[in-house]
Amino acid sequence: RHRAFPEFRTVVLLIVDAIRFDFAPEFPSVARSLSQHPSRSRLFQFVADAPTTTMQRLVGLTTGGLPTIVDMGKSFDAGIDVQEDNWVVQGGKSGVRMSVVGDDTWVSLYPEQRWARAAPYPSLNVKDIDGCDDHVVKLLPEELQAASDLPPGRSSLVIGHFLGVDHIGHRFGINHGQMRRK
Repeated sequence: RHRAFPEFRTVVLLIVDAIRFDFAPEFPSVARSLSQHPSRSRLFQFVADAPTTTMQRLVGLTTGGLPTIVDMGKSFDAGIDVQEDNWVVQGGKSGVRMSVVGDDTWVSLYPEQRWARAAPYPSLNVKDIDGCDDHVVKLLPEELQAASDLPPGRSSLVIGHFLGVDHIGHRFGINHGQMRRK
């Protein structure tokens, strides 16, 4: 069977919540990955119509659907458990080891039992500009190791969802020194 893209054992999806596309190449790790590993690295630009919430965007990303303003009202509900067809459930059913660290919105949408490992971090405290990011940075190497320890033929998806940029934007604005630090 011919595939349009090469098959990878592990896919790492890093989400920097609220990052502006024009800021992303300024991150040293992003620039290094894109220049040193162009066949294995991608930077995607998503354009979102306002209003936006993380829940709406994650449902759209995982189901392929278009979120509505009505969905925004559900943003603060815990335990939604998305029922539409989505790649989180499909990946788990097909034997892909799925893990997520960071923003707890993921486990509100897809309960912890859907994941091989879920390490959620509270997402609504905008005064916390480093906690979630430090959590992801600390746990991501463990998840990458778990992925590399899988037997041949098993695949994995590791999601790391950072919140610091979003929280700085809400709290201080995009021109604040904390944004440059991030």
